[in-house]
Amino acid sequence: MKMKTVCALIGIILFSSIWALFNDGVPKAIAGTQSEFSSNQTVLLLNGMPGPMSGALKPAYADKDTVPSLASRISPPANEMPKRARFYYTSLDVPGASLTYASGINIFGQVVGDYVKDDSETHDSFLRYCNNIYTIFTVPGASKTYNSGVDNIGRIVGWYEDGDKNVHGFLYDTSKTYTILDFPGASWTYASGIDNYSGRIVGWYDNGNWDEHGFLYDSQKGTYTAVDVPGAPWTAACGIANNSQIVGCYQDSSWNMHGFLYDSLESTYNTIDVPDASWTVAFGINRFGRIVGWYEDINGSEHGFLYDSNNKTYTTIDVPGASWTTAYGINDFGAIVGCYQDENLNVHGFLAKPSRYLSLL
Repeated sequence: MKMKTVCALIGIILFSSIWALFNDGVPKAIAGTQSEFSSNQTVLLLNGMPGPMSGALKPAYADKDTVPSLASRISPPANEMPKRARFYYTSLDVPGASLTYASGINIFGQVVGDYVKDDSETHDSFLRYCNNIYTIFTVPGASKTYNSGVDNIGRIVGWYEDGDKNVHGFLYDTSKTYTILDFPGASWTYASGIDNYSGRIVGWYDNGNWDEHGFLYDSQKGTYTAVDVPGAPWTAACGIANNSQIVGCYQDSSWNMHGFLYDSLESTYNTIDVPDASWTVAFGINRFGRIVGWYEDINGSEHGFLYDSNNKTYTTIDVPGASWTTAYGINDFGAIVGCYQDENLNVHGFLAKPSRYLSLL
């Protein structure tokens, strides 16, 4: 699984217009396959509202100072288990792919992600439109491309591996141009999330010692700012909302994984821990403070989650019949994307839509 090898050190640490994306200069649009099914679980209340990317975060070792207790931990009482969500789920599969991962969604319901073909040699990215047409592309000169986030303007961020297996972040904008993102002095750079209008980008970088740090990039000013949870051996910034709130994950000195919510205006960090979870990863956030990610329960099973940072409630997201589910992105209508593994061990992307907003996506 993609983020199982990305965002965890114990096996997990890691589209109003959209343009044609190009692979060798030729846009490739293909019709995808999908199946729709709904869960028979508790209705999700939205209070009036309308990721395993391989090759990413690597282990950091617990030989550093202990992470201090943060001033605020956004967790409910230990006995308040996450609720179950009711969504209508659509399975997303790039034609000819053996694995499909959906990682970002905008308000127009356009989804980005990446996929692996049956030959296991091709690892490229996709943009899926609402009519289930997929556009496939690869960053020029890249051996592998990973789309991670898309904003409401149509800009896409992600990372790619060059011929020397070095990793660089990228921004693909509406002028059909790529901007390569390399944190100064970093060995590898991963761009993960972009806010919807100002073009601020978050991600993480590696300084060459398996030492990961988060960053915030201002695409208008061309400046980088480090994002590090105080005292943490490593930090990954994964998603950003319009109000300067950033989510991600960090590892403490005991190799435990936690999610975090960072207010970049107030410079405050809050830890996100799903109750009774072995570890938690926060990956996406929308403008209303709804956060998605995934966690491992005490039995070793992985589940997606939705966290409402306003009323501090957790909701579990499980694709029906899946052996595991991870959630990566959420738009302002509350639609969520991610991936899951079926009973035959096949990995698919998914789109989860709250029933009351089906007509909008």
